Amino acid sequence: MNRRTLLASTATLSSIGFAGCLDQLAATDSDSPSLPAAVSELEFEITDTDLDPRDDPVISVLEETGEATVEGAIWVGSKKCKEATLADVSADESDGSVELRISHGKSDDHPDNRLLGGSFDEAMSADGYEATIAIDDVVQTVTVLERDAEGNSRRASPGN
Repeated sequence: MNRRTLLASTATLSSIGFAGCLDQLAATDSDSPSLPAAVSELEFEITDTDLDPRDDPVISVLEETGEATVEGAIWVGSKKCKEATLADVSADESDGSVELRISHGKSDDHPDNRLLGGSFDEAMSADGYEATIAIDDVVQTVTVLERDAEGNSRRASPGN
């Protein structure tokens, strides 16, 4: 086999494999939930918080502005690889409820999201989070469903 042909084949195969990695990286960035009609805006961010992940999230609704804020903390697993995520937002117009589902997911530092991979530790850590949503006046209840890295689930709404 000709040396140039071998080098050209190797370069082509390497670039095909590399392109597949880039496609996989791009796909992980677009995993945000779509908004139901009752929710016009949504912001979700990971925060530094003094909240304990064993405590229920704090939900406040300002009827004057049509804004609801949720603050909480959730067990995510290894801080090097996992983070709190907004998994879904749903609304039920029949009873005027909106539900936010908070979970744990791969962070940007997760080995699957790095070009050269890597490793992570098994330490359990928690992330604080804050979600702010603009809601229609038909919304009567905002509920949060958390599912943490230990498999625990809990549902919280204002006043419970």
